[in-house]
Amino acid sequence: LTELKSIYPNPFNPSATISYNLATPAEVEFRIFNSRGQLVRNMALGVKDAGTWNLVWNGTDNNGRAVPTGIYYIQMQAGKDSFIRKAVMMK
Repeated sequence: LTELKSIYPNPFNPSATISYNLATPAEVEFRIFNSRGQLVRNMALGVKDAGTWNLVWNGTDNNGRAVPTGIYYIQMQAGKDSFIRKAVMMK
């Protein structure tokens, strides 16, 4: 089963661990959006083998700046599958 599992801790500060599972090897990419729908972070991980994986997001944007308090939408693209989870940054 390919899935985006829980994000913990949630709320997080300063970093969040994103757990995901791949049923088959797939090209994996994470995009993190703020509550206004703006892309704040993009992480292309390349092809990952089937299995359970963890990714740590350090709470920074693509420029290395810490993101402000707020709600973030974490989107995982794994091959043709797409999943979204919500996480809260609490300072």
